[in-house]
Amino acid sequence: MLPQNSLLASAARRIEEGSEKDRYQAVRDLTQAHSFGAIPLLMQVVGDESYRVREEALKGICAFPPELIFPRLEAFLRNHDDAQVRNAAIQAFPRYGEKATSYLLELLQDVDPDIRIFSALMLGSTRDPLGMDGLIAALKDPSGNVRHAAAESLGKLRDHRAIPPLIECLDSDFWTQYPAVVALGEIGDPAAIEPLTALLEDDMLRQAAIRSLGSIGDPAAVPVLVEMLTQNDPETRDDTIAALVKISSQAESESVSGNELISRIPNSLQNEDVVTHLLDSLGSQELEVRKNAVIALGWLRETRAREKLVSMLEEYELEEYVVGSLAAMGDASRPGITQALANPDPRVRAAAIRCLDLIGHPDGLKACLASLEDDHDEVRFQAVAALEQICEIPEVEDSLLARIRDRDPDFRGAVVEVLGKSRSPLLGPKLLEALKDENPLARLAAVQLLTRIGCDETLPALESLLFDSSDEVRAHAYQAVSMIAPQTLSSETLLRGISDESPLVKTAAVRCLAASAGSAALPHLIPLLDDPDPQIQLAVIESLGRIGDPASVPPLTGFYRKANRRFKVAIIRALGAVRDRSSVQFLAESLKHADPEVKRMILEALGNLGEKIATPGIVVALEDTDWRVRVSALWSLGKIGDRKNLGHLMARLNDSEDIVKKEAIAALADLGAVESVPAILLLLRNENLTLEVVNALEKLGVPHSDSFYDFLRRSPTYQKCLLVEMLGRRQEPQSVPYLGRMLSDEPLPVRVRIARALGNIGDRTAFAFLLQAQKEDPNPEVRKEAARALTRLDPGA
Repeated sequence: MLPQNSLLASAARRIEEGSEKDRYQAVRDLTQAHSFGAIPLLMQVVGDESYRVREEALKGICAFPPELIFPRLEAFLRNHDDAQVRNAAIQAFPRYGEKATSYLLELLQDVDPDIRIFSALMLGSTRDPLGMDGLIAALKDPSGNVRHAAAESLGKLRDHRAIPPLIECLDSDFWTQYPAVVALGEIGDPAAIEPLTALLEDDMLRQAAIRSLGSIGDPAAVPVLVEMLTQNDPETRDDTIAALVKISSQAESESVSGNELISRIPNSLQNEDVVTHLLDSLGSQELEVRKNAVIALGWLRETRAREKLVSMLEEYELEEYVVGSLAAMGDASRPGITQALANPDPRVRAAAIRCLDLIGHPDGLKACLASLEDDHDEVRFQAVAALEQICEIPEVEDSLLARIRDRDPDFRGAVVEVLGKSRSPLLGPKLLEALKDENPLARLAAVQLLTRIGCDETLPALESLLFDSSDEVRAHAYQAVSMIAPQTLSSETLLRGISDESPLVKTAAVRCLAASAGSAALPHLIPLLDDPDPQIQLAVIESLGRIGDPASVPPLTGFYRKANRRFKVAIIRALGAVRDRSSVQFLAESLKHADPEVKRMILEALGNLGEKIATPGIVVALEDTDWRVRVSALWSLGKIGDRKNLGHLMARLNDSEDIVKKEAIAALADLGAVESVPAILLLLRNENLTLEVVNALEKLGVPHSDSFYDFLRRSPTYQKCLLVEMLGRRQEPQSVPYLGRMLSDEPLPVRVRIARALGNIGDRTAFAFLLQAQKEDPNPEVRKEAARALTRLDPGA
């Protein structure tokens, strides 16, 4: 090994003069040397033109313990003469994540404003919520650049507690306002809608505010955005259209696309100036502008866009959106799409078929028949998928049947999948003829299709194929008879099958024997556990599980003790299907010595068995070091449903992993554990668990007390919205006075939802609250929702 000085000199030379490969190896040598003398050189390499080299250098720097490297990184931050090492330090600090937070918070108090700026930026990059309080305090820093960096980083943290201080920043100077507007959009809390709306009159902040309203994605922003469409400025229109598209897309993904405000979006675009702008935008240089124009014109079913949209099928990045818009325009766009089937680019041909498939007109689908012979696989597969809609038309049926001789097994499988869904009375006779085809591929596909059709009249022809010359055909013939009428096969035929020289046939015959003979098949199946072919062994294990006879437990457990993981998993599933007390005891005992993957399978089996005698072993698994095992244990206890495990379930609400907490919440909700509500409610502070907590509260109920509604009032806006909607779905009159008192002073999205919830509850005690909102609320959407709610109140209450 080279001495340290020689190693550093050699590495420096290779970094200065070498190829990318040489530089990368030099950095690796420096990393492995783990010498503080290598740090300055590694810092320089962080600026290398090669991403691979840069990453390796950062790994080398971050391999040093924080307490040793942080002072050195700080020194590099203070080096105003070397921007490269300073930038390297800025990249290195966040790699330490939460370990760097306290150190960076100290730097955030530094007298040097540049150090405070760097620290604020790095705290955002660590994504550690513990940095939030320091960043909020930095919003009042005397340096505008520090305030700017702090606001920017709060957006990266996406913590809803930052909403009020960021809203305060909207009354500050532009250099602080702008990142605050962006951050409010990144956090996505509906509480920011009203303050952002107030900025739409500000020429400097308008576009940023529009973009943030789109990022929040709440339908409550739709009315103000619709008003912005009247602006003649093209960039403002582009941003507004983009925001409306985002809101609509988010509503669709959250299954709230029926919202009245969402339904207003397409109508708001039906203005000739706006439509002209959208048509012009199809030629924009900016991909995002073109994408939003494509989506919006699809909403409008604007026929003037059809020709241009067909030509845009060639744009791979926009293909999904173009296909959707052309399909939305319906059959009127078919002629242009049909012409695209001859495009030299196979990707365009495939996209054109998808359009015709979505439109669904028989003539357009028939145009795809020629594509079954396309020389590109994607086009052929897409054509088969599209023809499913009209596969019962004789012309189409014959064209598809002609493809069952194709050499590509995946393509044959696609054809079988489509024809297997047909209810054509002509298909059965045609398949019986195909069973006599000289081509074994045709016979094989015919067997597969007859299996799907499941017609008893085909049994004699299928049984004759049990003697076919093709192993694959014989195997599928056994499968077909097994699925249609296994009891028709004689014992002699079945025993011949499990003695077949082909493992493929033997495997199929094993399954067929199990399906036809049940427990009577055990004497013939159990000896095959010693077969040298693993596929046959697996088929036997699965078959024993399907039979479910307790007599199979001893041979299965005996095999388990000498099996590898693959077989253990199969045996666990089989034992789980046997549903015998001895299998439960064996599985519970096996938990002690299994690896994590096998433990998870055992826990799933025990949960499905639902036997309380397994709970001691499952409870032990709740302490497993592997979070996936803990999740499986919680699921299993939830399925067993024994309230004696309530304490163990509640203890997992404090697990270190959010995904484990989610499963604990779900298990407690399934158990009906009302006493767990206070503990579950506290987890609302963790935004990763919000949906699980709300779903659990909907099942378990909420404590209608001042403390609960105080908690609700203190929650972030997005959580308030979810909780209020949940209370509306539960329809409990006890919540009316609390919600009614909140109706006058909450943010807009919450007020809208409270009015809707009060209407859903339908209790007359909400009348006064809703009447006041209808008359006095400053927002028309709240007034409208209150009016609708009033019509739903129970007149007999």
